[in-house]
Amino acid sequence: MQFNTLLQLRTSIYQALIIVGLLLLSACGGGGSSDSSGGSFVGGSGNTKGFDDGSCGFLFQPNSDNSATETGQFKGSVVKGLTYSTPTLTGTTDEQGGYQYRTGESIKFYLGRLYLGQSLATETLYPSDIAASDLARVKITQFLQTLDADDSADNGINVDRFASTLPSSCLYLPDGDLSQNHIDVFDLSKTLVSETDASNFLTQAIENDRDTSGYLSVSGGETTGYDFTFSSTGLNEVTITTLACTQVSCCKVSVDGRNIVDQNRLIRFSLSKTAGETAIIQIQALGTQTCYYKTPVSSAIRTSAQVQSTINAQGDGNNYPTLNVIKPNQYYYLNDNSRNANIQTLKSIGLGDLKLTEHSTKKAEYLDKDGVDAHANSIRTYDYLNTVLGINSYNNSGGDLSAITNYLYPRSDITSCGSNSKAGSWFNAFYTNNRIFYTPAKPNKNRDKSLSAVVNVAAHEWGHAITDNYSNLAYQRESGAINEAFSDWLGIAIEQYYTIGTKTWTIGPKDRPFRSLKDPSSTGNYPDTYKGTHWRATDNNSCTPDQCENDYCGVHTNSSVGNKMFYLLSVGGNHNGVTVTGIGIDNAMKIALSANRHQWTSSTTFHNAKAGMIAASASFSNTANGVNMQQQVELAWEAVNVRDQNMPATP
Repeated sequence: MQFNTLLQLRTSIYQALIIVGLLLLSACGGGGSSDSSGGSFVGGSGNTKGFDDGSCGFLFQPNSDNSATETGQFKGSVVKGLTYSTPTLTGTTDEQGGYQYRTGESIKFYLGRLYLGQSLATETLYPSDIAASDLARVKITQFLQTLDADDSADNGINVDRFASTLPSSCLYLPDGDLSQNHIDVFDLSKTLVSETDASNFLTQAIENDRDTSGYLSVSGGETTGYDFTFSSTGLNEVTITTLACTQVSCCKVSVDGRNIVDQNRLIRFSLSKTAGETAIIQIQALGTQTCYYKTPVSSAIRTSAQVQSTINAQGDGNNYPTLNVIKPNQYYYLNDNSRNANIQTLKSIGLGDLKLTEHSTKKAEYLDKDGVDAHANSIRTYDYLNTVLGINSYNNSGGDLSAITNYLYPRSDITSCGSNSKAGSWFNAFYTNNRIFYTPAKPNKNRDKSLSAVVNVAAHEWGHAITDNYSNLAYQRESGAINEAFSDWLGIAIEQYYTIGTKTWTIGPKDRPFRSLKDPSSTGNYPDTYKGTHWRATDNNSCTPDQCENDYCGVHTNSSVGNKMFYLLSVGGNHNGVTVTGIGIDNAMKIALSANRHQWTSSTTFHNAKAGMIAASASFSNTANGVNMQQQVELAWEAVNVRDQNMPATP
């Protein structure tokens, strides 16, 4: 189906998306974890003259495949001697920059032990295609041009003296600028090429290569629009072919509130409309370079039922044999429209303003693993909320569950809590405005998997969406601690619901947990008793909420008191001389959710939380396996010393 030109070269101003309320799992709402600041969850495994040195967390393990191979070329100019790896092939680029791949595969490139980046394998790749951001693109280009054997990149780049078999441990591009020290690790005789010279050379090389005939163009500050009216209700797939530029992405499409950018010379996305509705697609150049593109091509419209599909997909966290996705045409998308809420997972590209692509592929096995995990864990969260807790998404109105992976944070160099952090250096997950964001894995910081692989992290973040839509607990003092605790409770409840065998009570990856509900002090200086050891003062006289000085008066520290209460309420035990009989984790979660929805307010304290849960428990059957649930709620709070006798005076 054809698009109609709506408006040519319309100048428009796009506002930057500002992400607020970073919700870190070790310090939700606080600063981040960065290598430069020595953050609380991230530690390097070594350092070689300014490089982070760690496991090759991105390394493919080649598999057998008998399908035909294709030949691609790494250019800018042609680069000989890069080690490469796809899911089925490994090798070294030849004199023409040649590499082998199979259609649909991703490919990763290494300069000796130095991991450079990855991309969908295509017939031509440049440093801008494999770079995680434009900052990384500059560094990759500097490395290649500086280390060229004959110092003349015009006749090709030769780095085959560094070629090796796939490394067992890798170096990683530094978060900051390159220095001569980084070059000296490879070759003491070479002098670092400047950022400007490297970028100018790559720009010229790409301009010399590309053939713009048959392409339309739009320059910086201009917008070209197309519209498409749906003749029937359903979904379709839109494809826009683009040309390479020096940047990681050259073109941006704005449609239905989404900003979708090109990757590997292509923009591909799905649209969903009712009959008679019009989709308006605006195409804009990114940065100062020209966007070259071809007229959008749309597939036939298919109904919602027709596009629903189930695939067997592998994530980093698990295998998902029946993952719900859509297939509007030839490609699978991480979008589930089979439930009463739309569940979608997108991928962030680069730094600066939020730029997205859709996770899409012809073969399920080639989907990004962090995207697969994020999508599966959003679905798991929805299903638990719906099936066990009886609500339709986090707002009980079918609110969309949108997750974004590969989100580099911070978006630029910042100073946070007195420490300098480089753009994209943090490892974390956070929630804001009914969406959750995951940073990519950081193997150089011993984080080989994104937090999207951890279901309790995903559920924790969606727990904040519930709180935002109901009690809106203020993110400071005791109300902030209850806010954090509730998210931990949901994270553990959902993880245990899907766990066969041993149930654990820690939040975060099992090998490096952030918090423990069963034994708070086992993961750090966390209290298990109200105003007991490790409790952070919350009263007005002792604490003024501050992100850096006191974690908003202990929202993450004091949340562990609520966590201990929830553990006791779920499984029972004796604490501080009080014996609690467990009512089961799902019953405990139902009571907590009811309190959040109907009893708690933005200023709820620990004592208010207790009263709210006691009141909420009255709306359920008063017994669970013969146990009086309301009585156990009261005892669980008393076991952590939340008693009528120590209720703070009302200000």
